[in-house]
Amino acid sequence: VLANDSVSVPLNGYYNRDGIYTDGTQFTNSTGVDGGGHAVTGTLIGNNQTWNGTIFQFGPMNATNVISGANQTLALPAGKYSALQMLGIAVNGNQPSQQFVVTYTDSSTTTFSQGISDWYTPQNYSGESKAVPMGYRNSSNGSSSENESLWLYGYAFSLNASKTIQSIRMPN
Repeated sequence: VLANDSVSVPLNGYYNRDGIYTDGTQFTNSTGVDGGGHAVTGTLIGNNQTWNGTIFQFGPMNATNVISGANQTLALPAGKYSALQMLGIAVNGNQPSQQFVVTYTDSSTTTFSQGISDWYTPQNYSGESKAVPMGYRNSSNGSSSENESLWLYGYAFSLNASKTIQSIRMPN
């Protein structure tokens, strides 16, 4: 979400992993948010969540609905914005010093280095907020496992509000 007037960024064309499932839904063991048969519970997080005064819409449940960072570039709605906000998690371990590169229409860039905590192990990296608590996750066999320390994290990057934003390149 881009700040000023909270402009939503349409992401459905960028979804590349099945990561959010409703409780009791079975899915293949090689999918899920971690690629290993574990998913965010759509039953707990619903279709949207509010963090930092901004509503975040999630992709459709039980389908390809999250973005797994793979150095892809996401187009952003052109405009002059003061901040870019997002929700995210790392899986299969914490991911310190991940590089996000914002490109403006004048071809200039700003690189943000951000640590992303694993959904199980909050590291409280600078610039990271515990945004959405999740008391459990779903497994590919349709069961749920409890762990009260699961989180979706919030991140906000300050943008150059005098420039028109064009895109963001995600880390790998």
